[in-house]
Amino acid sequence: MSAAPAYRLFFAAWPDDACRHWLDQQVERLHDACRGRQVPPRQLHLTLAFVGEVDPARLSDVYAVGERVAAGAEACQLRLSRLAVWPNGIGCALPARVPGRLARLARALNGALADAGLPHEARAFKPHLTLLRKAQADEAGVPHPDAPALFAVDHLSLVVSRLTRSGPIYQELRRWPLPAPAPTPPA
Repeated sequence: MSAAPAYRLFFAAWPDDACRHWLDQQVERLHDACRGRQVPPRQLHLTLAFVGEVDPARLSDVYAVGERVAAGAEACQLRLSRLAVWPNGIGCALPARVPGRLARLARALNGALADAGLPHEARAFKPHLTLLRKAQADEAGVPHPDAPALFAVDHLSLVVSRLTRSGPIYQELRRWPLPAPAPTPPA
């Protein structure tokens, strides 16, 4: 009898309709300038922490990490204002600045995964939404968005990635809301 295949997991947030509309426009602009393979609109997401291959027997441990981290985090907004094509051919939408709450969320996820003895990433968090793969352009050829978009990071999703011949397919396994930030006391 063979063992159950491992899950390929990551934590992410999905754009709301307004942000998805903006991303759809940017994908077209970037593709016109840089070619490449467009990421399907339903696949657009912000990866917060890549987990990697996890034995199905440890899935409840990953759920516990998501629940614990989400309960201690706060929702925030990411202002997407730039497009880029990286040397590896990834065309993406990026923020000019990373909100502190978002950076803390990514660190908390990776720390909790490490504490639980689960796979986690050691590399620095670089928030981006992948729009194209195999894009070709130098920085001079990358268009600039007409206006920025706000990405509401108001939830945390655990996603499984299944690799197919036509590309990855993502399925949300669980979602936790992120609490609204505590109000700031008046000065």
